[in-house]
Amino acid sequence: MNMIEKNYLCFEETENGVYRDGSLIRFSEQITHDPGKIDTSLIVTNFNRANTIQSAIESALACTQEKGGLEIIVVDDASTDESLEILRKMAKNRLIQLIALQKNTGSEALPKNIAAFFARGQYLSYLDSDDRIGERDAFDSSLKAITEDPSAVMTVSNLIFEIHCKISELEKHMPWLLEIDTHEPTEEIRDPRANEYRIRKAKEYSSYEMLTHGYYDALKLMRRDIFSQTGGVVEDLESCGDFGTYLRLTRHGRVIPVQRDFYVYTIHGSNDSFYSDEKAQRLERLHRQFALEEIRKRGLTFEDLSRNCPTEFWVRYNFTPDEIQNGNS
Repeated sequence: MNMIEKNYLCFEETENGVYRDGSLIRFSEQITHDPGKIDTSLIVTNFNRANTIQSAIESALACTQEKGGLEIIVVDDASTDESLEILRKMAKNRLIQLIALQKNTGSEALPKNIAAFFARGQYLSYLDSDDRIGERDAFDSSLKAITEDPSAVMTVSNLIFEIHCKISELEKHMPWLLEIDTHEPTEEIRDPRANEYRIRKAKEYSSYEMLTHGYYDALKLMRRDIFSQTGGVVEDLESCGDFGTYLRLTRHGRVIPVQRDFYVYTIHGSNDSFYSDEKAQRLERLHRQFALEEIRKRGLTFEDLSRNCPTEFWVRYNFTPDEIQNGNS
């Protein structure tokens, strides 16, 4: 299977929805743009997170906006709980724009791409509906970092894991998390219900590290024009679409680490990243196919990979010289 790489994030706005690739996606709520300068568009996607969506958005509303305007675009993917009622009340705030889909997309990537199509900001960021922004100057500081470096396509912050579930669940679903250093965050993001905290420090991965295991969690700030040109979130990678997105972005520039605790990722035991064995195996096959196509897109040879990739790369993918050569011949 070859993954389709879109040349541009492209939808056509129609009455009560958007149209793309022969499909009409209908909205029951659609944003209306107010005039004004917007620097950052924060994308929040939601499905049945009525218990956390308000605190997620409120954490963003609490952020300072010294450098310019912030808009929050929320896409509700046809929730069946009280989410939409909560969001309609919150959307009375002029900073919040609500898109409510009439039918669930079955995709984690597509709602993000819909939001990005309507975004007005020069820069895009994400917030999951069960997470929080950790510090009030998160967007101002990230914006300062990316505007000071023309070579940057994205910033990434530290990531705070706030663990509410049992350690036995992590051992089964997210064993790598237990290898991350423990961290005591500031009082502003402490939750007495949490069992413990862990931290992942921000870093800049090389292309070879990204192909192997690199992944940018935490708070990201991306150049919207590059994001759109590379096709937005990769929809063919299911819940791992962001991995493909960041890998494509790094064709065009570097990622700037911001060593601040800007993002709180809540581990509550029902996270989308708690995969079944079957789903994990399917995602691994998709990852392998995507990595191979990215290698070919970049014109990397088997010799390049042999010199630069860590042992984990070969253990994970087990690529043969013929696989690499056939794509670059």
